[in-house]
This record gives sequence, structure tokens and C-alpha cells, in this order.
Amino acid sequence: MPKRRGTQPMARLWGWAGMYYQSGEATEKRRPLTRRAYSADGSGVRMEHAQAATAAAEPTSRYATINGLRLHYLDWGGDSMRHTIVLVHGGTAHVHWWDAIAPLLLPYGRVVAFDFRGHGRSEWPQPAAYGPQAHIADLREFIARHLRAPVVLVGHSMGGELSLRIVARHPELIEGFVSIDAPAGGPPLLTRLKWRWKRRRQGGARPEFASAEELIRRFRLSPPGHNLTEEQIVRRVGVIEGG
Repeated sequence: MPKRRGTQPMARLWGWAGMYYQSGEATEKRRPLTRRAYSADGSGVRMEHAQAATAAAEPTSRYATINGLRLHYLDWGGDSMRHTIVLVHGGTAHVHWWDAIAPLLLPYGRVVAFDFRGHGRSEWPQPAAYGPQAHIADLREFIARHLRAPVVLVGHSMGGELSLRIVARHPELIEGFVSIDAPAGGPPLLTRLKWRWKRRRQGGARPEFASAEELIRRFRLSPPGHNLTEEQIVRRVGVIEGG
């Protein structure tokens, strides 16, 4: 329920795009990312902005042992006394999908991006153990046992849907939440059936490429068209030197 001030209902919402998670009052050391106050009729909106980062920031590659696996994350640094912002990628993606966004968030606090198990540079479980519950357990432990502070959780696609479950189940770990292109409850049934049909039609083993160069040439974005450099494509595809 929105808070009331006088006769006008008001709400404090945290975030900058997508879905907003309602949080409590900010402490002196933790300022809202963007503060919006809405009156009953939607008028009287005010916003506070911070200066965006203008110089490129280079993150540090780190690892944490979570649920017996060596899981990878990128740490851009920043002031954790303000906020800790955790960026969570979508399916078949990895931490470098946030490279263009993360430096812009540094004025708001510490920024880290998390690689789910089997993604990016994170370890593959043996035997294979994936799925929503495994990913949720890893992300929860990363926040609770490794970061050890409430975070602003930002999830894209699959990462947004999994993050929403953490918000619902463990609100004590969450200071704010942003969901980007992630419908609550996962993709619609028709979409999931189309994916299953496509996998069955393709059949056989997953394609292999003779070299990293061939993989980069075959890489396509959907919808088509982009202005990425070859270096940026390499980071998004996740080509790792030497293997």
C-alpha cells in the first residue's frame, strides 16, 4: 500500500527502468537511485538525477565459492555505503552483456555483475544441475553470504524473472529491484512450446566451430542490425582466449 502524507497517497519507488520495487525510507548513507513522488492524480512528479560516469571503467574479475561451485562475477568498484547494485544476465548470456551499462551506474554505488553457473567464466556443475531453483539458490547465497548486504537487484530477461522470485521470497536481501524485459512467471506457454519445437527440429549435437573467428562471423543479434565493433561482439559471445 502507498504511504499517506496528509490526504494524498504517496509512494517511494526505486529504479530507473522496467519494474520498480517499493522500498522503505532511505538512510543517510543510502540515497535513492531515482526518487519519484506521485500524487493521487499522477501529478507532482519530481526526480533527482546524479551525474553519469563519463570515463570508461574497467572491472575486476573475481570468484566466489557458492554451493560448491566457483562462480564468477565482475566488480566495477564504487561506494557500497551508498548502494550495492547487482546486475544479473539473461539466458545464454554472461556478465559482459552489462559492459556498456555498469560504468554509468557507478555514481550510485558499488556495481557487480554475476555469472550464473555454467555461464561465462562460472564453473559447470558435474553432473549437470541447472534450472531455476539452482540459479535462484546461487544468486541468493551470493547476496546473503558473499556480499552480506541488501542490494539493488537488476535482472534482464531470465535474470529478471529469477530475481523477481528472490524479491518475493527474501525481501530482507533487497533494497531495490529493476526487471528488464522479463515477464513475471517466465515466458508464455506458446513461446516455450515454440522453443521446444525448434530444439527438436534442430536435433543432434550442438554446433561446433573450427575457430573463434568462425564463431564471431556467425554471430547474429535478434532483431538484426547493430553497430557493435568486433571487440564488443567477442565480449558478448563470450570467446575466451585459449579455449
